[in-house]
Amino acid sequence: EWALSGFNPTHSLRAFARYQLPFGDRKRFLNHGGALGNILSRWSVSDMTSFSSGLPYTAFVAGNASNNVNGLAPFGGLRADATGLPVTLPSSQQATLNYFNTAAVAVPAAGEFGNAGRNTIPGPSSLNFNMSLDRLITISREKNITGNFRVAASNTFNIVNFSGLSTTINSNTFGRVNAVGSMRTMTLSFRLRF
Repeated sequence: EWALSGFNPTHSLRAFARYQLPFGDRKRFLNHGGALGNILSRWSVSDMTSFSSGLPYTAFVAGNASNNVNGLAPFGGLRADATGLPVTLPSSQQATLNYFNTAAVAVPAAGEFGNAGRNTIPGPSSLNFNMSLDRLITISREKNITGNFRVAASNTFNIVNFSGLSTTINSNTFGRVNAVGSMRTMTLSFRLRF
């Protein structure tokens, strides 16, 4: 049963960047006042990028297909049999209807336990960009009242991230992607500080 944990992606990267736009007072452009300089000043763009390789999955056989009443796995199904073929498909061959090599596992022979390891099917990776555009507004310098206007977008580029696989061998959906991550959402907010 030695294997990867079910919550263990092989690679995980998170990066954060913030850039203040170069317009307005004490900046490189439009620094001599004027309406356009005032409108474009004090804006910043932020990005939080995250990449993660997929979580591992285990192939199961639903019910008691090998006629072994004592061989039930903890999740109510039998462990599959490994055929010796590689389970991972090249990325050019991966599709939502056939994400991994389904011929790599099979139903065990009658009366036998499956020999496929736990968490041997690598799941789909994910890539996400969360971005925001912020502007700091001074309402009163004497009373120290400021505001922050923000437009934020989660999954800014609306990337489709697969988030689940069907790994039950005797299911009609075996080998298919069965879930996706959330699509792009946007929020507008204004925070008043006083």
